[in-house]
Amino acid sequence: MRDRTLRDTVACVLALLVIVAPLVLPHLDPWQQPGTGWHRKAPNTFALRLLDSGRYVALGDCATCEGNASQGRWERHGATITLRNDAPPHAHADFMEFDFRGCPLLVEERYAVSADDQLVAMAFARDDTACHGLG
Repeated sequence: MRDRTLRDTVACVLALLVIVAPLVLPHLDPWQQPGTGWHRKAPNTFALRLLDSGRYVALGDCATCEGNASQGRWERHGATITLRNDAPPHAHADFMEFDFRGCPLLVEERYAVSADDQLVAMAFARDDTACHGLG
C-alpha cells in the first residue's frame, strides 16, 4: 500500500511538471522574454536583447562581454542606452539609437563620430525591422 501511494504521488508530480514546464521554461530563457532584439553581422557577429525588465543579454564579441556572453542591466537616457555588465569589473558601454534611411540602429558612442559608411558597419540593426542588410 505504501509503495503504491509513493508511486502515485511521484506520477502526479511528474504529470504536473510535464504540464507546467512548457509554461515556465520560456520565461527562464532571457532570449524568449519580452524585449527588443538587435544584431550586428560585421565586423563580428553579435546579438543583443534589451529585456523589458531592464536586463540585457548579449552573445558575441562585445565591449562588456566576459568571453562571448554578457548580461546585466540597461537604462535609457534620451537616445543613449547604457549597458552595465553584472560581472566584475562591471564594465559599461554607451550606445546611441538613431535612424539611418528609415532603419533604427544602435551604435556605440565611441563610433558615433565616424563617417556614415563606417558608422553603419559598426551599428546594430533592430530585429523587428526589414533593415537586415544593415547591422
